[in-house]
Amino acid sequence: MRKFIGPRILKTGIGVTFALIVSQLLHLNTTFTGVVTLIGMKETIKKTVQYGSTLFAGSILSLIVGFILGTSLGVSPLIFGLGTILIIAILVAFRLVDGLILSVIVMYHVFDAFPMDFYQFVSFSFRELLILIIGILSSIIVNLLAPQKYDQQLKEEIDHYYSILSEYLLSIAKWIKNPEKELPLSLHEFYQHQKDIKRLIKKAEIGIENCFSANSKIQYESYIMKFKAIQKLISIIEDMMLEMKRISGTHLQTYPVSRAMELLAKIQQHPEETTYSTYQRTKVVLNHLNEYFELSPLPETRSEFIDRSSLHHLFLSIYDYLEILTLLHSEKEKEIEKETIQKKWNLGQLISQNLIK
Repeated sequence: MRKFIGPRILKTGIGVTFALIVSQLLHLNTTFTGVVTLIGMKETIKKTVQYGSTLFAGSILSLIVGFILGTSLGVSPLIFGLGTILIIAILVAFRLVDGLILSVIVMYHVFDAFPMDFYQFVSFSFRELLILIIGILSSIIVNLLAPQKYDQQLKEEIDHYYSILSEYLLSIAKWIKNPEKELPLSLHEFYQHQKDIKRLIKKAEIGIENCFSANSKIQYESYIMKFKAIQKLISIIEDMMLEMKRISGTHLQTYPVSRAMELLAKIQQHPEETTYSTYQRTKVVLNHLNEYFELSPLPETRSEFIDRSSLHHLFLSIYDYLEILTLLHSEKEKEIEKETIQKKWNLGQLISQNLIK
């Protein structure tokens, strides 16, 4: 079930509330701090800080431009338009585009405050900058206290894709044995999967930016590696589909090919937990296929050549698929080894501290 109120929405509401309370305590009597917090609540702390620094620098320029234009030319709709063109050009030139909208609004605030002399302008500028600081700091503080995390969602999505790919492989295995029916796989479906995985990789990258511990960063890097592996596996299944119809029509090596697919499907359900014996059984089947290529006589007709070529390409795709699953299995073993070493090191530290005491 889709959540309409997620963590980021809740964080934004809390940040806006906090900013407005601080504004009231300082008797600023404005809701602009809430607007700054709303826009400044980015996905990561780093992006929030970058946006805040850009907005602050751009707002200083807007205050200066607004005061110069208001003092020299007065305030009118024409000046609002002229000032907008001028300040946007300046902000773009100084590469302060991220905070452009609110910086321009700050200039509008200057125009609305006229007439005023230089001393009034200094007081006004101090108040505007204080409002910005409250809004930016509210965004940073809330992001620090509750950084955006996606670890549980990413774990579930990885397991979900393992299950989907396993079903695809079983579908191909069944179809090879009974090619009369249409293959129940859609290239559009694969395209949508690739788009979704790119989005999930982006979330993992956001998770890395929000991490404070090395272990958490390593975990998110592991998620990215797994999603990229899934992308490759989907591409390989697409390549398999290009060779399937021709091979199934000739019934060439139907049993070993479908058997290899079934074993891959079994591994794909839990590639990191599957025992090495299952990997080895799959390799035995692939070795038999490889022997077929090495020992079979050369094709005599063009049709035989095309069939053998298609089977060979399928064999290579299955082998590549197995290699990627093996890498996933190896990465899991490395993670377990690292965790064991870390636990032993922590235990050694604890024993050392007790001995010292």
